[in-house]
Amino acid sequence: MLIPQELTPGTLSVESLGSASIEGKPYETLKVQTSDLELTLYLDSTHRLMRIEVPSAKVSVVRE
Repeated sequence: MLIPQELTPGTLSVESLGSASIEGKPYETLKVQTSDLELTLYLDSTHRLMRIEVPSAKVSVVRE
């Protein structure tokens, strides 16, 4: 991973968390981690990004 504004290289890890259901909808989930941030990504059956959660900030971004 490269942060263009800072030209600082970094490490990004991605881990599959398997299937999850939110509000009755099935998703595949991925945990994405950097040295200072953790995200959970939710993908639909066509691998379209439908939801992003940032647990440390208690933030969810949902595609409508």
